[in-house]
Amino acid sequence: MSFDLIIFDCDGTLVDSEYLCNGVIADMMAEAGLPQYDADYNMTNFAGLSAPIAFERVAEETGKVFPSDIVETYARRVNESMADGLRLIAGVPETLAQFQGIYDMCVGSNGERSTVLLSLQHAGLGGFFSDDVVFTKEMVKSPKPAPDLYFMAAQEMGADPARTLVVEDSAAGVKAGKAAGMQVIGMTAAYHDKGAHGVVLRAAGADEVTDRFIHIPDLMGL
Repeated sequence: MSFDLIIFDCDGTLVDSEYLCNGVIADMMAEAGLPQYDADYNMTNFAGLSAPIAFERVAEETGKVFPSDIVETYARRVNESMADGLRLIAGVPETLAQFQGIYDMCVGSNGERSTVLLSLQHAGLGGFFSDDVVFTKEMVKSPKPAPDLYFMAAQEMGADPARTLVVEDSAAGVKAGKAAGMQVIGMTAAYHDKGAHGVVLRAAGADEVTDRFIHIPDLMGL
């Protein structure tokens, strides 16, 4: 299939920040007396979900009442950690440069908008994604795994969902892309057990799975 638009998730797809973000949640949970929510648990259970949903799940499971500004605190602490803890996924700039001028490209993320924009800035990807082509969960009623964010991104970019490709690292994101009627490539580059996570992404509906960003053009038939 040929495409007009490629939508990239951010955390775990363009930048290796999933462990950083879930590590911040782990630190905050430990401070709240809930050390069982460590980074590895959070990676398995919360990767790809929005921070509000992650905190809501913990509250439901434990009965813990969090401060009303906990999401803002989380975003601030993630942003403060980025300078030292954020890494670019290997092959991203080269592959995006290959796509430039051929496909429209945008970002569709469940992350907090300030965090996503700062991630792209720290990673040096601002030349590929200006602020007006970065779509985040605050812009829709329901975040991934609902298809709302991807539908909205395609509409704003003037693309037919059936001619849109999504690149995603999480099961929630894969489900969102498929529910929007798009083709989805699952990305496992940011995960320690790439094989096991690939199984998760295929079970969620990914059409293809790769552990290297530079393989995306081959999977597209370029």
